[in-house]
Amino acid sequence: MGWTNFIIISKLKLVIETSRNINELDDYQKKAIDYLTNEERYENDDEDIENKNIKNISIKDLTRLFNTYEQANNIVGMEPDKFFLYWLKSKGIDYEIKSEFEIHDNGELEKLKNDGYKILRMFGDEE
Repeated sequence: MGWTNFIIISKLKLVIETSRNINELDDYQKKAIDYLTNEERYENDDEDIENKNIKNISIKDLTRLFNTYEQANNIVGMEPDKFFLYWLKSKGIDYEIKSEFEIHDNGELEKLKNDGYKILRMFGDEE
């Protein structure tokens, strides 16, 4: 394993150097983000749990609160680049992730650059 990976987005003609820890988005992370960004979960509620009197809190309210905590806990410490992968998936934008060895050993980075891809390096070095 190298020090970096590269996210290659053909549709955008873009290559982004990223941490070597970035690989595919785990299913539990995708489900957690889906759950936390689904506003329809609360459409039928008359009031938020934070505005309810404690004696009026239902099992449904507590279950939703617990589930939200569990899903938020699933993404604690998640690298920001994983959120970017989630965004790409949600927009239907295909990408692939390659290690620095895969992309450097066969000269692929230079080929991509020659094909008009924008290369964004981790520390601001742009090609």
